[in-house]
Amino acid sequence: MMADWLQAKLILLLAQAGPPGRRAQSMVEYSIIAALIAIVALAAVTTLGKDISGVFDKIAGSVAGV
Repeated sequence: MMADWLQAKLILLLAQAGPPGRRAQSMVEYSIIAALIAIVALAAVTTLGKDISGVFDKIAGSVAGV
């Protein structure tokens, strides 16, 4: 009984998902978007890292002079 229910639920989910070609196309689109977000995040972290490093260097110089 439970297996029949699961099988019916799986068939309904697959029917709602649409044809396989469209799903593959969507996955490629999502992959490209994820890659672009990763590239932007990497660039932001790199830039912020350099700025933060400069701030810590200034602080270290101030503390060393005391």
